[in-house]
Amino acid sequence: MDEGKPVKHGQQSPSPPSLPVAPRLMLLFGVLLGGVAGINFVQFLWKMLGWTVGHYSIALPVGAVLGACGGALAGRVSDPRVLVLFAGLFAGWATGGTAGKQAWGDVGALAGQFIGAAAGVVVWLAWFLVDRAKQRPEGRESDQAS
Repeated sequence: MDEGKPVKHGQQSPSPPSLPVAPRLMLLFGVLLGGVAGINFVQFLWKMLGWTVGHYSIALPVGAVLGACGGALAGRVSDPRVLVLFAGLFAGWATGGTAGKQAWGDVGALAGQFIGAAAGVVVWLAWFLVDRAKQRPEGRESDQAS
């Protein structure tokens, strides 16, 4: 196809349309954040399992690749409710891990991460239910009462 000719109805353009800038940046941010989280998580597991060999040479690249793949999947999400869920999970995970590590060391960090993530989900669920109740039409409440 020539550059000067318009694409006719039914014909495909030679290259797929590229993503706008914002989704590309979200994907890049997800990959970077996921890579860092994956490295931290795999190195933490490595230390908790007591493995001394490969703490950097194996755990670092494996965690980076797994985390980046997970972050890329998370970066593709565009539903605002799911984005708020991810924010609650990540904020709870980070806050709980920091608080647990300060109080009980490395073991407390892992427990704190899971407790913090669970608290993030509970907060998201409360937000979701309140938001859904606000969006309910006024006429439906009377229909459910009868």
